[in-house]
Amino acid sequence: KKDILIFDDGLQDKNVNYDLKFVCFDNSRWIGNGRLIPSGPLREEMDSLKKYDVVLLKGEKKGNKNLIKLIKEINPKIKVFTSKFEVINLNNFNKKDNFLIFSGIGNSEDFKKILIKNNFKIIKEIIYPDHYQYKNNDIMEINDLAKKMNAKIITTEKDYVKIKSFNNKNIKFLKIDLLINDKTKLLNF
Repeated sequence: KKDILIFDDGLQDKNVNYDLKFVCFDNSRWIGNGRLIPSGPLREEMDSLKKYDVVLLKGEKKGNKNLIKLIKEINPKIKVFTSKFEVINLNNFNKKDNFLIFSGIGNSEDFKKILIKNNFKIIKEIIYPDHYQYKNNDIMEINDLAKKMNAKIITTEKDYVKIKSFNNKNIKFLKIDLLINDKTKLLNF
C-alpha cells in the first residue's frame, strides 16, 4: 500500500479522486498566448484554477506579485508557492571551455538561460522536439560537430538519461534542483 501517489500531468484524468491538486506555471512564459493545446500551451482554461489547491510558480521572482494577484482573482483560496532553479554540479565544468548544448525538452530556452546565467560560453545550440527519442546517429553527429568546433557537450539530465546506451562519454549533463520558497509551509499544507 502506498501513502502518496504523484501524477505528472494527471489532472486531465477526471476519473481519479485527488486529495491535492497542484498546477505549475513557468513565470517567464506564464500562459503564453492564453489558448489551449494545440493552439497554445494551456491544458485547461484558466478558470480551472477554481478546482485546484496549489499553484507552483517556477522561475525568478520578477513579476511574481502580478501573477499571484491574477491567480488569486480566479481562486482566492488557492495557495501559491514560488520556486527557482539551482545548478548542483557547477564544479563539473570548466567555464573557460566553449560549449555545444542540446536538449529535447518542453522549454529549451530555460536550459540555455540557466547556462548563460552561470557564465557558460555557448557557441552552438541544438534543439530537438519535446520528448525526443534520440538515435545513435544523433549522438554521433553531436559528437562530431563538437569535435570540429572544439567544444564540450552539455545537455539536460532528462536528455542524458535517454542517451545512456549510446557513446556519451564526451557528454555531460547539468544537474538542476528546484528550490521551493517557503518549503516548510508547503509541506505543512
